[in-house]
Amino acid sequence: MNGKTIIESRKKGIKLEGPTAGRSQSFDTYNSQDRPLDAGDFETDYDEQKGELIVKKCPAGHTPINQEKSKQTGKINVHFNAKTCQNCDKKELCPVYIGKKIATYKVSKQEYVGAERHHKYMKNSEYRKKCSIRAGAEATVSEITRAHGMRKSRHRKRSRTKLQMGFASIACNVKKFMRYCQKSDSLCLKQA
Repeated sequence: MNGKTIIESRKKGIKLEGPTAGRSQSFDTYNSQDRPLDAGDFETDYDEQKGELIVKKCPAGHTPINQEKSKQTGKINVHFNAKTCQNCDKKELCPVYIGKKIATYKVSKQEYVGAERHHKYMKNSEYRKKCSIRAGAEATVSEITRAHGMRKSRHRKRSRTKLQMGFASIACNVKKFMRYCQKSDSLCLKQA
């Protein structure tokens, strides 16, 4: 999932949980001091009346001068003092573009929601455990799709398609059971 799908599902009353797509990162990399900063590192708030994201502070704790929504891109342009950003310790890691007079950070609501979810996933071990359940289910669906031909139905009738899906599921479970038996037999032999 990504920020866009999270926002769209919220509008429909659906609560999506899980890691965000395209953000694979080891915990060591995430916790390192020299990792690139993203939208989730900025202190933000959400204005319900305007329906806009408000950036309160940058990761270094500096407050923005102002912010405005771009009519061309739809992103929020957050302006910081260029001199402050030039002297900042985190300028090499920060996504803020530093110009001569003003420093600009461009962010969309989707980017922020995706980054926020990624930070939640990386920081909270209980949340990662909940997400791992989905990962296991995704692996099974992927196996049925790849190894058992369920990407496309071979039949036009719904009843036959259901039958095809049933056989594919049975085949997948039989293979898993056989793998389990092979592992448990080898474990039993080692103990004896």
